[in-house]
Amino acid sequence: MKFIGHKNIVMFLLLGIGLLFRLLLTSFGTFHIDFGDWVGWSDRLVRYPFSQFYDAWSDYLPGYLYVLWALGHFKLLLYSSGLMIPLEIIYKFPAIAADLLLAFIAFKISRRFLSQKRSFLILFIFAFNPAIFANSTLWGQIDVLNTLFYILTFIVLLRKRVLLTGIFLAISLLIKPQGVIILPFIFILVFKEKWQITKILKSIAVFLLVYVGEFVPFSNKLNILNFIFERYFVGLNQYQYTSVNAFNYWAIGQRWWISDSQLWFGIPLHYWGMAVFAVIFILILCNFLIKFRTDVITKKLFILNFSLALVFLGSFIFLTRVHERLLLTPLIFLMLAAIFKKELWIFVGVLSITYIANLYFSFVWLTQNFHNIFSSSMINIISFLNLFVFVVLLVILLKWRPNFDEEKTI
Repeated sequence: MKFIGHKNIVMFLLLGIGLLFRLLLTSFGTFHIDFGDWVGWSDRLVRYPFSQFYDAWSDYLPGYLYVLWALGHFKLLLYSSGLMIPLEIIYKFPAIAADLLLAFIAFKISRRFLSQKRSFLILFIFAFNPAIFANSTLWGQIDVLNTLFYILTFIVLLRKRVLLTGIFLAISLLIKPQGVIILPFIFILVFKEKWQITKILKSIAVFLLVYVGEFVPFSNKLNILNFIFERYFVGLNQYQYTSVNAFNYWAIGQRWWISDSQLWFGIPLHYWGMAVFAVIFILILCNFLIKFRTDVITKKLFILNFSLALVFLGSFIFLTRVHERLLLTPLIFLMLAAIFKKELWIFVGVLSITYIANLYFSFVWLTQNFHNIFSSSMINIISFLNLFVFVVLLVILLKWRPNFDEEKTI
């Protein structure tokens, strides 16, 4: 009983240890090409008007640029006061904070439906899974940040928080363009949750205000719609290859780093990847539309997170131009789904291992003159394993039948 009475202390202790652990690791494993972009863009945002930022190269949307602008001013304030905090701590901190907020959300969800002991175990797994902190704390990337805003969008949508739904959705799409694939799920949920038309219109208005409004300062008085499409085009067409070091379908047989404009049966490989993913996406979306019910909250949360995990995993496996880091988003959604179906944790473990291996391979390849730490056979095995996990999980999703006579699935 004493332990139960101090549950919040235990929660904050684990989160505090997670924070300290990450801060101690910030000086290790930094991918300095990406990190140099953060620092350089941050300095440029402080020095010049936003309207001049895109005069130099950047493939990022405005969403995270506002964070870099704030970090640049914060750095100047610290350094002018004589506080020489390492740049790694300053520029890695937003993703580190997102890591811990994600762990907190997972704990709050599991605490509602699971025992206290299992809830703390979930918190520990989210806070200390190497696959998560390897991306934010070591590499120095922000894939967890847009994933966090996807999750926040769905949380407030299910609670029918009109303004926050529009704000969080806009932010998620302003960080990275991949978020567009959650939009059909948003539409289905708004319909299933029986939102009033006035609430829908208010949320759309807020979304457009935030979304378009964040582009305006960077547009330099250009046509705003053309400017938005231009920035998306730059981001999505930066690396026109089958795979950018991602251990996916295209890596099997070392068919990566091949121009995805190459033809197969007269059709570019880029469109083949999009066609396969489109079939998978429609299949998952139809399955979600049929099986999503509003009766039992655990069933709702399970089918939503599991479906999103499979959609993002399918995009990682089959789309071209995919980076190794993009496996993190489906992994996080799979972890959330596993809260309600413990059999999924074995797949979380497998994907965590393959993700870490993929990050390590890519880091060495990029920083040590294209040195391959894995043989071709090993790359084939890991890539095939990711593909195999996707197929197995898809079968599990399609065969799952909600039993609405039960209150819980756990």
